[in-house]
Amino acid sequence: MSNYFIGYTIHTGGAMRGTRLPEDWRPDSSDLTWAAERGYTDSLDWQLEEEKFRDYWLSQPGQRGVKLDWQRTWRNWIRNAVQWKKERDARSRRDQSGFWDA
Repeated sequence: MSNYFIGYTIHTGGAMRGTRLPEDWRPDSSDLTWAAERGYTDSLDWQLEEEKFRDYWLSQPGQRGVKLDWQRTWRNWIRNAVQWKKERDARSRRDQSGFWDA
């Protein structure tokens, strides 16, 4: 017999097993609150990130597409997306300033 929790399964023996992302997965209100508390909500296209996250993980084969905690996986995705956006924006500003022009 198993007890089911968000994103993972705890079997009665105490061992945790990961699950695949549900096809209908969406970030919940606690995910959005977490992002807002860190100032992430204004810097990203949330619908696009949600679609990219879902498509990426649903397309992963075998064990690669299995995670213990999908909420933490989503949070890491958002942290990375924010960082990548900062880096892209910095490159764009640098390129527009003519820094690379010879």
